[in-house]
Amino acid sequence: MYLPKKEYKWILLPIDNMVRELTAKIWLAAVAVEHGWGVIIAQKGHIRHNSSKIGGVVIEINMENGERVNRHLSFGRRVCAWDEEGLIYSNSDEYCRHRIDETAIRKMDSVFLWGENQRKDIVDHIKGIENILFLTGNPRFDLLRPGLREFYSPVAASLKNNHGRYILVNTTFGDVNHYFGKDYTFKILRESGKVNTEEQELYQIGKEKHKEMVFRAFIEMLPALSAHFPEHKIIIRPHPSENFDTWRSASQGLPNVTMIHEGDPIPWMLGAEAVIHNSCTTGVQSYLLGRPVVAYMPVQSAEYDMYVPNALSYQAQDIDQLISLVRESAANSGPVDHGLEQEKLLVAQKYITALEGPWAADRIMDELEKLDVNPQALDPASFSTTDQNIPPSSGKRKILTDLLMQLKNCLVGDTRAPHPPEKNWEAYKRQRFPIFSFNNVQSDLKRLQEITGRYSNVGVYHAGDDLVCIYPSEN
Repeated sequence: MYLPKKEYKWILLPIDNMVRELTAKIWLAAVAVEHGWGVIIAQKGHIRHNSSKIGGVVIEINMENGERVNRHLSFGRRVCAWDEEGLIYSNSDEYCRHRIDETAIRKMDSVFLWGENQRKDIVDHIKGIENILFLTGNPRFDLLRPGLREFYSPVAASLKNNHGRYILVNTTFGDVNHYFGKDYTFKILRESGKVNTEEQELYQIGKEKHKEMVFRAFIEMLPALSAHFPEHKIIIRPHPSENFDTWRSASQGLPNVTMIHEGDPIPWMLGAEAVIHNSCTTGVQSYLLGRPVVAYMPVQSAEYDMYVPNALSYQAQDIDQLISLVRESAANSGPVDHGLEQEKLLVAQKYITALEGPWAADRIMDELEKLDVNPQALDPASFSTTDQNIPPSSGKRKILTDLLMQLKNCLVGDTRAPHPPEKNWEAYKRQRFPIFSFNNVQSDLKRLQEITGRYSNVGVYHAGDDLVCIYPSEN
C-alpha cells in the first residue's frame, strides 16, 4: 500500500526481539489507528538512528540510556518508554542498576509499567518521578487474556497437527550460552559500565555460575525426557540471544528431541501438553494462558532465581519430580491444589496490571492522548535505509569493529577472542529480528479486527526489510 498523504500524530515503536514484541505492537498500532494516530514499527536501530525526520512520540523498550533519549529529543520527539524486561528480574538493585538510567527517565513524558512491584522498585531508587509512572500493563499480555488469545488458535492447531503431542522446553541461557560466546554478556556489561565495581563483578560471576549449573542440568535432563515420553516430541525453544547449535548438539541421538525456533512463542505454548522452563518469562505466559507449566529447579538460589515465573509454575527439584509433574500434565490427571492456585493468582496480580478490565493498549493510548504531539505528513525520505546516521560508538558499529579486531587477533595468533569471527552481527540480528513479512502484518491486523470487532480501514506501508507503517486508511 502507499505511504499516507495526510498528517497524523505518529507513534514510533522500536523492536529488539521480534518474536517477543511484534504481535503486541501490531495490536497497539491497531488501537492507535482507532484513535486516529499512525504508527511506525521497526527494528530499533532504524528508529533510533535512521528516521530522524519523523517526530511524534517514541515508546522506547527500556529506560537505560540517557544519550538515546537526548537523540530522540533532538529529533523533536516526545519520549515515553516501557521496559520489555521490567517484569522478570532477580532483585531491585540489579534491575535499577542495569535497566534504568536516572538521566534518561527524568527526561521522559511517561513510563508505562508492568505492575505495582516494578513501580515500587523504581520509586525506591529514584525520587520525584511518580507523576510520570503509569500502571498500564504491557500489550504483550493483552494477547494472553481470554478474548484475545484466540488470535493464536489457528497456529496452535497447526503446530499440534504438524508435531503431534509435544512437550515444550523454553530456555533463557544467554548469559552462559550466548550467540557470540560464553563471555560475551559479561564483556558487554563491563563495557557499558553496568558492572564496574568488585562487588558487582562478584555478583555477576556468581549469577553466571548459577546459570551455568542450571544450563548443564537442562542439557542432562533431555535424555530422561526422551526416554520417559517416547510418544511425545520434546521441542527445545531457546532464547533468540542463545547459540542454537548448543541445543542441536544436545538433541543429537535422541530420536524425539529437536530444537525449533520458529515464529511467535505463544502458539507453541498453547499447543504444548506441558511447558518446562527455569526463571523464564514463558513461565508467566504459560500460566496466564492456562497451560501446564513446570519450573525445573535442580539448583536453587534465592539471590539469582527469578521469582515471578517460578512462583507461577509447579516446581520440580529433581528429574524424578519433573517427570512426575510432566506426566500428570500431559495426562491432565494432576489434582488441582486450590490453595496453591490462589497463591499464584495473588502473585500475578501484584506484578501484572491489566489482567482484567481495560486492555493495556487502551490504557497506554489514554495517556498518549494527553501529550502535545504535532501531526506530520511523511515522505519516502523520512525512512533512511542505511546506517550512515549511526554514531561510531553505537552498539552495532562497535560490535562490528570488535569482530574485525578479533579476526585480526586470530590471524596473528591471539586466541583470546571471546567469540568466533565468523559469527557476524547481521546473522545475529536476523536471529533476533527476521525480515518483516508485509503479508503477515496485514493478516495479523485482519485477524485482530475479526476477533475484537474493533477498528477498520487500516493502511499498511512496507518501508523496508525492517520497517512497517500502519495508519488510518485513506481510501
